[in-house]
Formats: sequence, structure tokens, C-alpha cells
Amino acid sequence: MPRHLLATPETVREIARHLQDLVSRAGASGALLVDESGSLIAKQGVIPGNDPAELTTLLTCNFLVTHELASYLGDQDISVLFHEGDKKHFYLRRAGERGILAVVFEDAGSLGRIQVFTDKAAHSLHPLLGDLERDVLPPGTLPAEYPEAAYALVQEVLKSASPTVLR
Repeated sequence: MPRHLLATPETVREIARHLQDLVSRAGASGALLVDESGSLIAKQGVIPGNDPAELTTLLTCNFLVTHELASYLGDQDISVLFHEGDKKHFYLRRAGERGILAVVFEDAGSLGRIQVFTDKAAHSLHPLLGDLERDVLPPGTLPAEYPEAAYALVQEVLKSASPTVLR
């Protein structure tokens, strides 16, 4: 069944408030809230790299692969992942059923504080993330002609693409 994320302005502000609170209280550089599909839901603070979409995809894949590896080995569900780098560290934690909260920080000695405030934020974000999920989009969310226009555009792109021959 298709799943859509749809947020009201109030929910967006509430998520941003929780992330800002996490960043400031934990002493983190930044925080990302992503869907397990790799989609960025929200971010606060300073995030490394030039492409947040690329970073969220890499973090999500890392988290989900570790989860699957643990399942393969017969372990319980993985809800936390820690990456310690030379200068930047990531602490990832499950938030809700499909969310992943990623916190970026520089002082490895602050891991305990990062864990406490990330756990608190993930708990607070859980009901908000549940409110974002929709099985169907409400009428008027997308223009009625959108499906036909999207299909026509895809057909046009595929028709104009010439096959590549490898030699």
C-alpha cells in the first residue's frame, strides 16, 4: 500500500522545535530527521557535506543495512547506531516506526549527553511522525491532472532517450 508523508505547518514547526532543542541541549553540530526511504523530513544546525540528500541516503542505508545484518545473525531489532570518525561523529536512533534521527557532533566525549537527548527527542517525535503518515493524499493535495501529466512526461523522456550501445 502506498504511503505518503504530509505535514501541517504546525507539525513542521513542532518537529523543528524538537530538533533545535536536541541540538542546543546535547551540544551537537546538527540533527537530521529522515524517513527510512532516505527522504529528509527536517534538519537543524550544521550538517557536513554539500548535498543533504546524499548524506541522508548514506546514513539511512548504513542504518538499515546494520539492522538487516543483525536480523540475519539472529539479533534483536537495532535501534541505535554510532559512527566515530576522526573529526565528526554520528549517532543514529530509530524515531517512530519509520523515522531515523541522526545527530552530528564533534566531541566524542559527549556521547553520553548525545544519547540521553537523542533518546528524549526520538520519544517526543514518535507521535508527530505517526501523524505525518497517510495511506491516501487528501483531495486537492495534487492537481487532478498530475498523474496524466507525469505519465506523459515519463513517456516523452523514455521516447527521446536513445539506447546506449556498449562496444
